[in-house]
Amino acid sequence: MELVISVLDANDNAPQFNQSVYKVQLPENAVEGTLLVRLNATDPDEGLNKEFSYSIVSSVPAGNGDLFNIDLKTGEIRLTGALDFEDVHLHELQIEARDKGTPPLSGHCSVELEVLDVNDNAPEVWVTSLSVPVPEDASVGTVVALLSVSDRDSGANGRVRCAVWPAAPFGLVSTFAGSYSLVLREALDRERVSEYEVEVRAEDGGSPSLRGRRGVRVPVSDVNDNAPAFAQAVYTVLARENNAAGAELARLWARDPDEADNGRVRYSVWESSVGGGSSAGGGWRPASSYVSVDAESGRLWALQPLDYEEVQVLQFEVRAEDAGEPPLCGNATVQLFVVDENDNAPALLPAGSGGPGPGVSGEAASGPDAGALWAWAAWGAPAGQVVAKIRAVDADSGYNAWLRYELWEPRGKGPFRVGLYSGEGRRASVEVSGASGALVVSSRLDREELCGKSAPCALRLEVLVERPLRVFHVELESESLALVLTKPLDRETLPVHRLVLTASDGGRPSLTGTMELVISVLDVNDNAPQFNQSVYKVKVLEGSELGTLLITLNATDLDEGINSDILYLFSRHVTTEIKEMFTIDENKGEIRLQGKLDYEEMDSYEITVEARDKGYPPLSGHCKVLVEVLDVNDNAPEVWVTSLSVPVPEDASVGTVVALLSVSDRDSGANGRVRCAVWPAAPFGLVSTFAGSYSLVLREALDRERVSEYEVEVRAEDGGSPSLRGRRGVRVPVSDVNDNAPAFAQAVYTVLARENNAAGAELARLWARDPDEADNGRVRYSVWESGVGGVASAGGGWRRASSYVSVDAESGRLWALQPLDYEEVQVLQFEVRAEDAGEPPLCGNATVQLFVVDENDNAPALLPAGSGGPGPGTAGEAASGPDSGALWAWASWGAPAGQVVAKIRAVDADSGYNAWLRYELWEPRGKGPFRVGLYSGEVSTARALEEADGPRQRLVIVVRDHGEPARSATATLSVSLVEGSEAVLAAAGSSSSSRAGLRPAEGGAAATGAAATTNVWLVVAICAVSSLFLLAVVLYGASRWAPRAGVLSGPGPATLVCASEVGSWSYSQRQSRSLCVADGAGKSDLMVFSPNFPPPPGPAAENGSGGKGPSLSPLAPAVDTNTRLPQPSKADGFIFAQGRC
Repeated sequence: MELVISVLDANDNAPQFNQSVYKVQLPENAVEGTLLVRLNATDPDEGLNKEFSYSIVSSVPAGNGDLFNIDLKTGEIRLTGALDFEDVHLHELQIEARDKGTPPLSGHCSVELEVLDVNDNAPEVWVTSLSVPVPEDASVGTVVALLSVSDRDSGANGRVRCAVWPAAPFGLVSTFAGSYSLVLREALDRERVSEYEVEVRAEDGGSPSLRGRRGVRVPVSDVNDNAPAFAQAVYTVLARENNAAGAELARLWARDPDEADNGRVRYSVWESSVGGGSSAGGGWRPASSYVSVDAESGRLWALQPLDYEEVQVLQFEVRAEDAGEPPLCGNATVQLFVVDENDNAPALLPAGSGGPGPGVSGEAASGPDAGALWAWAAWGAPAGQVVAKIRAVDADSGYNAWLRYELWEPRGKGPFRVGLYSGEGRRASVEVSGASGALVVSSRLDREELCGKSAPCALRLEVLVERPLRVFHVELESESLALVLTKPLDRETLPVHRLVLTASDGGRPSLTGTMELVISVLDVNDNAPQFNQSVYKVKVLEGSELGTLLITLNATDLDEGINSDILYLFSRHVTTEIKEMFTIDENKGEIRLQGKLDYEEMDSYEITVEARDKGYPPLSGHCKVLVEVLDVNDNAPEVWVTSLSVPVPEDASVGTVVALLSVSDRDSGANGRVRCAVWPAAPFGLVSTFAGSYSLVLREALDRERVSEYEVEVRAEDGGSPSLRGRRGVRVPVSDVNDNAPAFAQAVYTVLARENNAAGAELARLWARDPDEADNGRVRYSVWESGVGGVASAGGGWRRASSYVSVDAESGRLWALQPLDYEEVQVLQFEVRAEDAGEPPLCGNATVQLFVVDENDNAPALLPAGSGGPGPGTAGEAASGPDSGALWAWASWGAPAGQVVAKIRAVDADSGYNAWLRYELWEPRGKGPFRVGLYSGEVSTARALEEADGPRQRLVIVVRDHGEPARSATATLSVSLVEGSEAVLAAAGSSSSSRAGLRPAEGGAAATGAAATTNVWLVVAICAVSSLFLLAVVLYGASRWAPRAGVLSGPGPATLVCASEVGSWSYSQRQSRSLCVADGAGKSDLMVFSPNFPPPPGPAAENGSGGKGPSLSPLAPAVDTNTRLPQPSKADGFIFAQGRC
């Protein structure tokens, strides 16, 4: 037969990817939805076991998994967020393909996405240090500012070139990568430029390149490098004499272009070698006795009335000195001319100076204006002969001292006349011929002498005719021929006139003469220059280069010569800003650009230009030049924070307004239209309120413990071509809210403390972290007295943990309030609370398990006899010392070797290794008849007893513990050697008071039977102890991580020994029991740790340490039965045996 076995599919194959690692590259400006990679996995199973789905398990960096989305079925991974190379340039995704079998199996692969950089970050320029103002005498090379330039892009996109504009007087020096120094390249002059607006421009190497800029304002501080300067080197001042004292004569002004004290000028009259004036008496007086100058205003004023007759010219210097350090000064010469006033009358001089002149007739009159003079004249003296000369003088000057003389008496036509200005007496200049009667001019006529300045000039005469006697009045007038202009001339219409002049006499026939008169009309500046347009319009782009020609003006003047030479000037009404922006060529009329045009500051200029000729007086014509500035996209958008509400509480609701922003672009039209965005996109967003205003609002919940501060950047881009971008960083700190409770690093602290520590000793330091800040994160510690804490004391009472330990509220330092006693408390468990200072306060707890480590501070204590079993009886009272005791026992003669004679019982209140006792035979030394069990304390015969050993043996036994340093106790045992029957009687007599009295050796079958019975019980005991050991192992395995109290065993032959996690040794608090008891020789010893109950009151109790009773302790480590116990360690409970039983 054919057997067809169909193998059913089991889900035993996990999906497998065709690649373990997929590597993908994507530019950072990739749009959402871009496909990264399509994964491919296969599963050789079939059916439902073959179907699987894809998922993103994890991402590196963590938290970036929301940038990607994977299709569960196709395995296509697409972009769901914005990539940013500057934040993360490498993403790693762990992908899982899980099938739908039972149980499901999965395969894994990783996708590594490398983000490629795109030039999307403009360079940023930051001023890290600025030393302003800069003194104008700073040397070339002086560092003005330190700048940091960075570009968040990488590669060529992040390489930045920097330049400074304008190029002078500053320059950039690269110090190291990304750092520059703005240094001085040319000397400064504050009086020429008092402040510079420097712009540092940075451009990256991307394509297209992006630019950033940073403006630096550099004011120039003044240095006293300019002396005061007067407008004129020499001032000419006219002052009328007899002026009032204190009258202002002039105002002087000296300009100092420095500022503050360096430019504050004070004036003074400088009494140097130049100055003063000569007085009438011939002496020299300083100028400061006549004039003074006001120190502040420079007003020159007279100290006294000036007298021309005393001083005519006063020359001195005025000094102007500034208040700088050192002070500088300038001088100006003042020439003060005293203008004469007519304040003196003419004075006649007496005769006697020689020459023709009058003699004195008697004494002169006493008045200044009168005098009696006399002179001689010969008959027949011709006309014009000087008869006398009147002499006079006037103390005034100039016109005031110009004298004229007039003949006052006799009136009429006398024989004498007086020279108008000479004062000479002469005969008349016109005579009548006696023969013909003709009127003859006998001497030269002087019109100015006869008439002075009067016009017309006529000489009036009276002519006397005899026989008959008649008088004729004759008036002699001087006439001249004049060519008179009847209408104005115009050279520009007719420059030359030709005239024919004809002269005719009065004869018969009249005779004539002619001449041609050529009159050339000389030019007079009577025509102003004229422009060919009254208004000129010019358009120019802002930012045009300096020196650009805007327009050439043209004006004409109809005059000629110098009157037609034209100068082109800006009108007096043109502002200083226009003069600084434009320049005009005086001769050509070219207007050029000499400043930087900025459409945003001024979009048009109106310039009034004057064309002035060089004639006298000069004439001028005017025109207007209208300059329209065309806008260029040269201003990046500017973002300003008008209001900022920070810090933002971390529990602020979504939609909270964080800041108000104002966005503007100084350009116009499309160049001034701005689009805005915020980066990063979360957790903030922009909301437009109205044109140019935005609100920065919260879009997602905040968590200060995750991000305590955000550096938000608002980016603005205009619509120009190419577009310009601006950005403004907004620092948004997040304020804390008490939303985190303090948390300890561990939930449970295990602390080890040695007993007998000093009070106040530091046990541990606890620390709870609260990620909040300020009061919300300030933690205070306390021992929490709730239901978990405290310990049961040795006396059976319950005491709080705070009575043993305390915690420092500020530092969390755990310290002991008192010395700890292991015998009183072994484990102290309590809670420490950490509470912050927030509102409301939050808290966290931690459990502290304090284990007290035992110290060897208790010596072994001997127990009294009387507990049954073989052992010594009491021989009188015990010794008074703590380390000694007096015990007794009996031994029969002939007892074989190994027979137990007595048992020394001792207890140590310590625990563990410190309570492990060993017994040593101290006396007698050497080969005595007795020996002591090292750990059992049993005294047995070392050999058969002989009569030679004497009737009594005194044994000194030392009991030592294993502590460091070891402590000990001494017991003295008296052994009486008796016959066998006496030994039995002694044992029977002591059995009522002690089970540990003397057990004499029995002979024969009785001894053998007793030994056999003992061996049976020992076997039973060993089995019981083994069972307990296995039980201890199981219990320890179940509770290995939790400290447990020791287990007390009930009455019986075995004692359970336990160990704690701290590895200390301890014994159960039970009375010890003898396990190996035989009438005959004992075959072996089974040693179980002795109990630690304190000895009962009695003489023997005083031999031990007494006082403290040990408490239950954890498990102790196991020990090899035939070797020394090892150091304490974590191990299971144990019982160990020595020798054989």
